[in-house]
Order: sequence, then C-alpha cells, then structure tokens
Amino acid sequence: MLGITRARNRPDAGRRTVFGHQGCIVTTLLAIALLWPWQGFCDLYIEFLVDRSGSMWAPFQGKPKIVQVADAVERIAQKLPTDVAMGLRVYPPPEKGARGKDPGLRIPVEKENRARFPEEERLLNPRGKGSLGEQLKRALKDFPDGLDTKLLVVLCDGADTEGASFCERALDLDRPEGLRFYAISLNLKDPSEKEALDCLSKQMDGKSIHLAGRDNLVSTLLPIAQRAHQDEVERQRRVAEEQRRIEELLSKTRLKVEIHNTLDPFFADTILVDQCSLNGEEILLDTSVRLKQGEGFLLFDRAMGEGTHQLTLRYQKWKDEKAVSSVEGILEVQVEEGKTSSVQCFPRGALFHWDFTFKAQTF
Repeated sequence: MLGITRARNRPDAGRRTVFGHQGCIVTTLLAIALLWPWQGFCDLYIEFLVDRSGSMWAPFQGKPKIVQVADAVERIAQKLPTDVAMGLRVYPPPEKGARGKDPGLRIPVEKENRARFPEEERLLNPRGKGSLGEQLKRALKDFPDGLDTKLLVVLCDGADTEGASFCERALDLDRPEGLRFYAISLNLKDPSEKEALDCLSKQMDGKSIHLAGRDNLVSTLLPIAQRAHQDEVERQRRVAEEQRRIEELLSKTRLKVEIHNTLDPFFADTILVDQCSLNGEEILLDTSVRLKQGEGFLLFDRAMGEGTHQLTLRYQKWKDEKAVSSVEGILEVQVEEGKTSSVQCFPRGALFHWDFTFKAQTF
C-alpha cells in the first residue's frame, strides 16, 4: 500500500521542542488489554436463604429440620476452601437481634464472615411465618456484580407464597450474572407446595430437590457447592488463558516506523526528525540524529492496538549546519491484530515543492 500526503514548509524550522512521554500509548493499551478480563475476578459466592418459620422445628430424620439445616451449612463451610465467600439470609426476619435496615441478612456474602456461621446458626430460633418471595428478591441483591459464579440455595419446608402460588404469578426478579439457584425442601408433603417450589426454580432457571425418607441434606448440598467451586476455578483458568492470549497478541500487534533520507544533497546536507506523534499524542525522539543522503533511522517499533492510527511526522532540512525549513506529513496507518505494520518515510524535494512519500506494509 502506498500513501502520498501533502506537506508544508514551516517558518518555525529552527524550533526543536519535543513533547510527550515514551511508551505512553503502549502503556494505555496494555492497561486496557490486561485489566478488562479481570473485572469482577474473584472466587465462588454462596448464600443460603433459610426458612426459619415455626414449622422448621418439626423433626426430620430424628432432628428438628432447622438443626439439620444448621449442621449441613456448617459442614459445607468446613469442607469448602477458604477462598469461597459465604453468606446467610433468613425468613421471616428475626424481631430481636436485628441488625441494620435489613434484618433478614444475617451474614453478608464475604470471605471474612465464614467464622460467624456457628454462632449465627445457634440464634436461628424458628417462629412465625414469612414471605419467601420478598426475601428472595433481597437475596439476589446480596451478590456482587461481575461474572463470578454465584450460588443461591433456599433451604425450607414449604413454599411460603402467602396465598398466591409461584405457578400462578411470576416474580419480578433481577437475577445477577453467573447465578445458580437451588430450592431444597425437607420432608415437604403437600404436592401443591412442591409444585410451587418447582415453578419458582423454573423461573430462576434452577432446580428443586425434595428430600424425604433417608435423603441426606449434607450429601445433597455438598456436591452442589463443590461443583460450583470447580466450575469457578475452571472459569478463572479460562480468564487467565484469555489474558495470556491478549498479552501475546499485543506483543505481535505492532507498528514500526522508519525514515530514510532520499533527498538530493542539493536540497539538504542532512535531515533531522524533530517531532512525531500518534493519534495526537507526541512521543519522545532522539533529536541528535541527523541523516545524510541515503541513511535511514528507526523512529520506533512498539506494540499498538488494532485499528486505524494517525501518524504525524515532521522533519527539518539542514543546509550548511543550519535548519532552513521544516516539513510535516500525515498518514493514517491500519494495524491488524497479531501483525506488524511497517511504515517507511521518504522525504522528497523539488525546487518549489517539498513533501513526504509514505510506504506502508503489513506482515
């Protein structure tokens, strides 16, 4: 590809002011490329939404259901790696010992709160009735933004729909990205209640599990949490691979610019490039290099983002050790991903006309 641009004589040829900072464009591109894949990069987030209505005192496999739930949650907390963030929300919210404006949120979904589970579980004390739908909406807002894997598990013994089944009306739910949902019931007998939980799980693109007889809560819950953790580890591995791919592409996606003095000595003894900019950002140059006829000089060779970039170059014509005129040329350069675009600049002159010839190629 051959590009010819117009140039102009500049009356300020004697000025040799250089602006900008070396590598500033590359630094910006590297920052964008390396940081975007890590946005929201964290480990697994799990929240248990626990039914603490009065019916949870009923026995299941020889223990109150609420004790079964507390034991299972504590076992999960012990089994999972410490890099998993866990939280606890309950419904109905306790009237005593309420914290802040949201008493249903007993433990925020954070890694630092894992040690609080044993104490908080001892304070559950089921009583009354509460709305699962209301607390579910709140629970969905307990998770941080980002693409991390999020696991929300409802542990209950009923749908607690407050009159209207989840099958009859869909909840207006704002699900975060990366969410997995499970509704696990303990010894739920009423078919309509099971159906309601099934409908809710369908709305959440999740799954319902109804435990009865000898079904074990820990054996059911632990594989779900472990699978979510494994998948999050795999997601992080893919993110890391993408980061390495971006880094490799950046190293190969480059712009190389050279200048060659092709002027007849009649027009200039030497030339000197005193200013160069990319996309309006001036870059630092070695202004001590003056090129004789036939000599060339590498101005820069650096990583660049793909796309179209504007290259502006200015050189001075020197005669008898004096800068007698200045010429500027502008070229739009197309940089392709994973390739190097090479631009060679050739000043040319005539008695009444000076300009640049740019030759660009990609390889």
